[in-house]
Amino acid sequence: MTYMSVKVLSLILVYYEFVYLQVNGEIVYEAEFSEDFRSCKNFDNNHVNCDSFKIDLVDGNEDEEGGIGLNGDLEVLQSVIEGYQMSIEAWKLMDVGKEFAFASVTDLCKNLKSEDAPWYPLVKSMNVSACPIPEKIYPITDLIISLDFAKDLLCFEFCGEYEVILSLLDEKEETVTCYVVGISVTEVEKER
Repeated sequence: MTYMSVKVLSLILVYYEFVYLQVNGEIVYEAEFSEDFRSCKNFDNNHVNCDSFKIDLVDGNEDEEGGIGLNGDLEVLQSVIEGYQMSIEAWKLMDVGKEFAFASVTDLCKNLKSEDAPWYPLVKSMNVSACPIPEKIYPITDLIISLDFAKDLLCFEFCGEYEVILSLLDEKEETVTCYVVGISVTEVEKER
């Protein structure tokens, strides 16, 4: 091995230790909610009201998985019927505005029973399995939604502040409910 090869290999190992292991710990990426769940600007949520929702990250332990913790009342003011869709948009907040990051729209009623859907624990706690979802106040207490669906996003490339817009679209694809939550992805050093 030449002197130059040894020097390059040494630099790579030092870089690896600095970036991934640090001196005292391991670098990991975490998400946290940077602001409360709130109505979209100038939007009247007269179909589904989630204004009382408190949202936070819950750490897991040996017995239970961590995830998104929800508490509050989900108030369905008008029945949710066939053809309604759930829309999720994520925008990265930049110095000069917002940059599109992700979007997904899915038929809510067709996916109520899907245990793979991130919102399945919420639907299960509401004791709802089919549309129409009746007008009612659904108390949500200490509900944890897994973050498994987002694990690939917890990396260096996605560090930053995000605005996530959660919308309910009616059968005409018009927004009838709209909420925003701020999320930040940060790099942290964990003790070994």
